[in-house]
Amino acid sequence: MSVAKLPRIVLQGQRIVGADFGHRRLGQFSSAGCHFESCTFDRLRCESAAFGAGMSMSTYTDCTFDGAQLRPVPGGYYRFERCTFSGATIRDWLCFAVEVVDCTFDGTRITKAIFNGTPMREDAGPLERTRNAFDGNDFSRAILRDVGFRSGIDLARQQLPLTGDFLYVSDAAAALAHAHREVISWSHLAERQLALDYLGALRRLIAAGQQQLYLREADFPTDRVTMRVFQLLREAAPSSSPRSAPRSSPRSIPRHYRPA
Repeated sequence: MSVAKLPRIVLQGQRIVGADFGHRRLGQFSSAGCHFESCTFDRLRCESAAFGAGMSMSTYTDCTFDGAQLRPVPGGYYRFERCTFSGATIRDWLCFAVEVVDCTFDGTRITKAIFNGTPMREDAGPLERTRNAFDGNDFSRAILRDVGFRSGIDLARQQLPLTGDFLYVSDAAAALAHAHREVISWSHLAERQLALDYLGALRRLIAAGQQQLYLREADFPTDRVTMRVFQLLREAAPSSSPRSAPRSSPRSIPRHYRPA
């Protein structure tokens, strides 16, 4: 069945409490300026989940998305609060103006996502805010692949995976300064330049307001330069972090390290 032939749900300006949108396959789910409370989206399969269409915020409070399969999940104006995504699969999730607060991602597989702590300039006016709330979320048992936290998300206030090939850096500026001092002394010109390119991409995240870094080694191609750069960052990283992952590594830089 083609996506065009699948059913669609399009809602605008409604307050919906206790509704069940789960256990179905949709070509599109679209919400503009709606408020959902204690609604169920469990095992929903959706080819285009526009949770915040239009120019007014949609909110989802105490809703469940357990076992849902969502892809893509475009950017928009919406907020998830105290929602659960246990066992869900989410791909291509673009959160430039999205707020996520006290949500649980237990066994959730998230692939290719961007979470922004600051809305884009063109969104700040309509939203009437300069920060996206992103706080108290539990990703500790999520499966994260090519996921970027950018523009001022406080990672110490999230729970992130404690195992796997992750690198958590609590003071990104200091770690990159340490790595830069070492890299500029490398004698191999091509390797030095490639390493500086990597560090430059990470430095742009700091310039955009991200003070901590959370990197997955497998998101980068495996080569000698990448391994050396990650080793330098590990040397500068603390041995532990209060709520985040411990220290646990690109010829092509993953998209969430590129400037927007």
